[in-house]
Amino acid sequence: MKKVTILLALNFVVNIAFSQDWKGIEVPANPGSGMVWELQDSVSDDFNYDAPPTSSVNIMGGKWVNWYHNSWTGPLPTVWRRDHIFVEDGNMKVISSRPEGDSVSVSGQKLAVSNLGCATSTRQVQYPVYIEANVKIMKSVLASNVWLLSSDDTQEIDICEAYGSDRWNNPFFSNKRLHLSHHVFIRQPFTDWQPSDPGSFYTNDTTIWSDGYHRIGVYWRDPWHLEYYVDGELVRVRSGKNQIDPVFHTNAVNPGDRNNDTRTGLSKPMDIIINTEDQTWRALQGLTPTDEELANKEDNTFNVDWIRVYKPVEGQVGPVTAVSIDPSDVNTFVGDTFTLKANVVPRNANDATVVWESNKPEVASISETGIVTCHSEGEAIITVTTNENQLTATAKITVSGQYIAPSISFDDNSKYLNNSFPVGGNLEVSAFYHAGSGSKVIEGGLGGVKFWLREIRPGWSVANDYVISDSTAIGKESGTATGIISLDGVPATSEIPSQNWYFLYATFENSEDEFLDTGIFPIQIDNTTGTFTPIVNQLKIFPNPAYSLLNIEHKDLKGDYNIQLISATGEMIPVKGFNSNDKNLQLNIDHLPKGFYILRIFADNVYTASFIKK
Repeated sequence: MKKVTILLALNFVVNIAFSQDWKGIEVPANPGSGMVWELQDSVSDDFNYDAPPTSSVNIMGGKWVNWYHNSWTGPLPTVWRRDHIFVEDGNMKVISSRPEGDSVSVSGQKLAVSNLGCATSTRQVQYPVYIEANVKIMKSVLASNVWLLSSDDTQEIDICEAYGSDRWNNPFFSNKRLHLSHHVFIRQPFTDWQPSDPGSFYTNDTTIWSDGYHRIGVYWRDPWHLEYYVDGELVRVRSGKNQIDPVFHTNAVNPGDRNNDTRTGLSKPMDIIINTEDQTWRALQGLTPTDEELANKEDNTFNVDWIRVYKPVEGQVGPVTAVSIDPSDVNTFVGDTFTLKANVVPRNANDATVVWESNKPEVASISETGIVTCHSEGEAIITVTTNENQLTATAKITVSGQYIAPSISFDDNSKYLNNSFPVGGNLEVSAFYHAGSGSKVIEGGLGGVKFWLREIRPGWSVANDYVISDSTAIGKESGTATGIISLDGVPATSEIPSQNWYFLYATFENSEDEFLDTGIFPIQIDNTTGTFTPIVNQLKIFPNPAYSLLNIEHKDLKGDYNIQLISATGEMIPVKGFNSNDKNLQLNIDHLPKGFYILRIFADNVYTASFIKK
C-alpha cells in the first residue's frame, strides 16, 4: 500500500493511506430496518503509520495510549511495559520478552516474569456499536486479547481471547478455539461471573486460529444483546437478562441482590484494550512460556492489522427485492425444535417483517418468529412471505422417527470397577456413544472420543492424566469407541497419596457444540504381572445407581468396622444411619445430593466401592 509520511509535533510519525485496509469488507451485522452503518473514525485504526517503541507515554496515532486504562501492571507473572507495544509495518504489534532472573511468587510458586504490552483507546465506545479487529493470534501459551472494559472495571466484553500454542492441558483452551465472552463484576468483595456454556469457546473444528489473520467482531446492540462474528459469520449470540447477568451483578441498587432486580446489563461506556497476558491461572498450571519458546519472537508477537468501529444511523435503503430461508431443506425428528431464518434483501429494508406458514402444521408447525416444532412423521413445506412486495420462499421439512439424545457410557462399568489393572500393562477401554439425532462427533480438540485415566486429588483437582483418543468416531452419529491406555510408568494405587484415587473418564463433543462425558471410580492399579486380577477388598453394592437405600454385602467383614463416604468434591459425608443383618448392610443415602460417591469400610482390611446417587 502506498503511504505519505508526515511528521507531527506530537512526537510520533503518522502515515496517511489512500484507502482503509477494510475497504470493501461488509459489516456482517444487521444495523436494523431503515438503518445503515456509519464508521466511527475516532476509534477506528488501520495502523498505516509508524509509532516506534518507547518507554515513555506514547499516544499512538492519536488514538491509543501505550498502557492499561489504569495503573495496574498486569496479571502476574505478566508485567506490562510501554515499549512492548508499538505500530510498525501496518500493524499494531505486542511483543514478549523475559528479564533474566526476574521472578515473582504467586500462590507459593516461583514464576518467571513475562514482559508484555498493553494499549488502551483514548476514546470510549458504547452500544449500539459494532467493533471488529483483524488479528493474527500468537502461536503461544500467552493470551492474545482485544476487549472492552468499563472505567470502573465492573463490565467487560471479550471480543477476542485466544491461546495459539499447541501446548495445552484442556481442550477448551486449544489453538482451535476462540474465547468469545463477557463478564459482570462486583469489585468489593470481588465477584466475577461469565458464561460457561460450550459456545463461549468457539471452534469450527478445523481452523487453527494462530495460522493466519482472522476478523473477530462483536455487535453490542444493547445492554442485553451481544452478537459475535468470526470472519464475517455469526457464530454466537447472548441475549436477555438471564444470559447477560443472571446473578444481578449489574443491579443499580445493591449489586448481587437477587430479590431486588435493578439490573442495567452491559450499559456503561467502555475502553477498547489490546494486550497480551501471561495469565495467572494458566501460569500456575505450567502454561507460561519457556525461555526457549520466547526466543521465537514471531510466535510471541500479537499482530493487529486493523480495528474498525461502526454505529447504526438512519439512512437511505431500497425496497425489498428478495427473500430466502436458511436452512431450506431440513431432515429432523419428532419432538425436535429449531429456528428458520428469513434472509430479506436488503437486510436493513424499511419493512423487513415476514409472515410464516406451514402447509402441514400437524407434521411441523412454525411460530411467528420462525421457530419450528416437529409433531409427527411426514413432510411439511414452510412458506415465508414478506409484508413488503409479497415475495415468498419455501423450505422443506422432513420429519422421521423419535429424537435420540446425545450420550456416552462405558461398555461395562463392573469390568473396570471390579478388577485391578497391572502397572506396565494396558487398560483397554470401550464406550458406547451417540451424538444425538442428526448430530455427529467432531474433533473438538479431543481427537474424537477421548478416554482419560485421571489421578484425582481431594477437591477433584487433577494430579496426572493418561489419555488415548479414538479418532474413528469423528463424523459418526453413534457407535462404539475403543482405546488402549498404557499403564507403563503409571503408579500403583498403593503408591499414590492415600487420599487420591484413579478416575476413568470418557468425553466427546458433538456438532451442536454439546460436550458429553461420563466417569467411574475408583479404578485399581496394582503392582502385579497378571491382567484383570480380582480385587479382594472390592465391595459388592446394589442397586447402583441408588435413590434412597444402598445395600452392601459384608459377609467377608471381620470385627468392628467404620463406614466412610466421600463426595465427588472430596468432602467427607456423615453417615446418618444404617441397618445390618448377617449378610448385608443397608445404608440410608436419602439425604445425599445427586452425584458420584466413594464408599469405604475400614475393618480388618479397607473395602471400597463407588456408586451414583440419583
